[in-house]
Parts: sequence; structure tokens; C-alpha cells
Amino acid sequence: MSRSNWNSHNVVHTRRAQKFPLLPTCSTAAKRSWTLQDLSLGHTYRLHPNICQYASELYYDNRLVPVAGLGHQVIHGPSRFAGNGLFYVPVSHSRNRNQSAEEVDVIAGIVDELLSGYRWADSDRYSRELTERDMLIIAPYNSQIAALKRRLGDRTRVQTVDRFQG
Repeated sequence: MSRSNWNSHNVVHTRRAQKFPLLPTCSTAAKRSWTLQDLSLGHTYRLHPNICQYASELYYDNRLVPVAGLGHQVIHGPSRFAGNGLFYVPVSHSRNRNQSAEEVDVIAGIVDELLSGYRWADSDRYSRELTERDMLIIAPYNSQIAALKRRLGDRTRVQTVDRFQG
């Protein structure tokens, strides 16, 4: 969205709008037909191209692309999580709707594994030991987030995808 699309009366004048000056009012939004291109960023500054491609195809009509250098991000270590991309880890459980103790156990094990000497190379190819602050754990439900936080404490950041965006 370019600034030329907005007049000063179309902007919400609140403390939040001071951080996000292009936030439209509800009445302005109702008058306009929004498109994905209007509301989406064209570039990601976090996602490795392997992950970005997946998200771009599913949610962004193939319009989301990573900035240069993100392909250099990689985890080095002797396990199933070495490399980059998405890793599928099946977890057996039943009758869990909003919270799964089995998934919490598996995730805690993965965190412990990754913190046992793995290295992280960033987009500038700088390599260092992987730490808790490098991890973002995304869970779909607040009750699962609470269970993960009880188990992991402050070791990692755990939230819904909505909380991590932006």
C-alpha cells in the first residue's frame, strides 16, 4: 500500500496508529475492496526460502519472497534437524482437542536436542551455538501455549502465529 492511497482523514489517530500510520479506519475499510496485494508484504525478512515457498504458495498466492541471504540460514549438527526447512515429527495421541501432553513432551525433547551443541548460521553466514532465544514455538491454541510454557518455562518463546507476526 502506498501513502498516495491515503488521505490524513483516513488514518486512525490513536497511539497504535502512531506506530502504524497507514492503519485505516473501519469506515474507510468498509468503502474499499481489499486485495491480498494491498494487505501483504511482498518480502519476508525471516523465512528461509524453503519455508517461504511453502507459505507463499499456501497463503500469499506465490507473492511472498525472501530477501537476499536468507538461504544461508542453516542448523549444523548430527541429527534429523540439521539443515533447513520444515521437519515433520509425528506424535501419537488421541482425544486431545486444545492441548496435548504428548506433543508437549515431544517439543520439550526437540528443544533439549537442539540445545545440545547445535550451531546456527544466519543470513550473513555467521555461525554460533544455537540458543533458546533462537527458537520460536508456534502452537494453535492458548491452552497448548500454557502447557508448553509450564514445561519449558522462559527457555523459549511460545505463542500463536498471530502473536509472532509483524
